[in-house]
Amino acid sequence: INQPLNSLRSGYAELDRSRPLFVYCRVGFRGYLASRILIQQGYREVFNLSGGALTFSRVYPTVYSTGQANYPFVAHAEDQMAEQMLKS
Repeated sequence: INQPLNSLRSGYAELDRSRPLFVYCRVGFRGYLASRILIQQGYREVFNLSGGALTFSRVYPTVYSTGQANYPFVAHAEDQMAEQMLKS
């Protein structure tokens, strides 16, 4: 289930508490915030992808993360910041 951070506080109740939850974002900060929100709401098995999807895709490149697929890997406000990090 993909759920934006902005709607997580109002939509966390629909998530299954009996299953582990894996959260991630582009660079790691929003994933951290999502994991903290879920833990504070009583979810016990919450895991965050440290460094975010950008770091993961640099280590394990895929057609999605390299731009060879016609599908955006992650599309939200962090794209510009991630692109600037790649250029530096």
